[in-house]
Amino acid sequence: MTRSRIPMGVCALLLPALSLMAACVPDGSGTAVVSTALRSASTTVAQGEVTALLAPWIQVVLVKASGLAPDTDFALTADGVPVATLSSDAAGEVDETLLVDDLGVDPRNTDFGVEDGEDGEDVLESADENDDGHADTTLDERTQLTPTDLAQGGRASTHLEIDEDGKQEFKVKIENVPPGSYDVFVNGLAVGTIDATSGKGKIEFASAPDKDELALDFDPAGATVEIRLADALVFSGTTSAQVPGLDVCEPSKGHQMLEPASAGEAVAKLETNEDCSKEFEVEVRGVAAGAYELVVGGVVRGSIPVTEDGSSRTKGGIEFSSELDEGKLPLDFDPVGAPIEVRLGDVVVFSIGTFDPASHPGGAGDVDDDDSGDGDHGAANDLDDEEVSASDA
Repeated sequence: MTRSRIPMGVCALLLPALSLMAACVPDGSGTAVVSTALRSASTTVAQGEVTALLAPWIQVVLVKASGLAPDTDFALTADGVPVATLSSDAAGEVDETLLVDDLGVDPRNTDFGVEDGEDGEDVLESADENDDGHADTTLDERTQLTPTDLAQGGRASTHLEIDEDGKQEFKVKIENVPPGSYDVFVNGLAVGTIDATSGKGKIEFASAPDKDELALDFDPAGATVEIRLADALVFSGTTSAQVPGLDVCEPSKGHQMLEPASAGEAVAKLETNEDCSKEFEVEVRGVAAGAYELVVGGVVRGSIPVTEDGSSRTKGGIEFSSELDEGKLPLDFDPVGAPIEVRLGDVVVFSIGTFDPASHPGGAGDVDDDDSGDGDHGAANDLDDEEVSASDA
């Protein structure tokens, strides 16, 4: 367990300023302040609070507690696992600052507690003063969305707040943009329009809305956000602040075959990397040559050029990346759970109602070169691995 520390006074000064500095972070990044109240796990008067400060330039956890046994070692636990040593003073208080990197957890998704350093008995646990089954955790998370060239130097941001009663407020703001009406999409769902005829504007949602707010009838936490002007993408990103050293994912691969309307084969693939970057690809084969539209979640995402490969067979593909890799389109939407269609003009050639890459995990082998595959494509899990360049719709 770690004992790494930085001066508490430094963090105390940064806490009130962190929200003001959120506008200064790079596009695609953000800040978050997460605070969880701790209560006694028994009948003692002990209590405490764990507060995480997350930004590109700082990632720390502040631990405060009182009513503990004096001059005693305790352990800070994350989801029941000890991750750091805490020491109370002569008054039975703890006031320490820990580096998130040393804890090895994301404080935004962690249930903190304090246990006795010797016998491992729980001393403090996440509070539930309202007896509603939820810990008293507050969140203030702000992100800067990534602009396209259409933003013309403008900026867009999101702001999610959750108070100790579980009430939520979510805001999306744009500024210094070309005048117009901008549609806001959250996880592919159109949730409202921002009037930016003056070059700036915002839209606000709340779980308990007032007259200036819309009902928050969707979950904005960790969601993908798109802002569009006349169907053209202007900004995109996520409501989860991308914090260095925290955004780590379990690497995975998955794929799913699309149902053909008649002939041919198509597969959609999604790969998630350890740094949480993602690659999405759709490949088709055995259909007439031409430019096919890829539609995901009801929105045209790009064009699949299908051509002959030199042996009288046709194939084509389109690739997306969240890292904006050269030769790939930006993955600024979430394909998981969305319907996928491949169209030629107004004709749907391939489709699937819900993309679920987890239904076929792992890497995919090549589609057989003959046409004797079984009805459910059996081992036909993929098309050829040759790269096919992606082009915009």
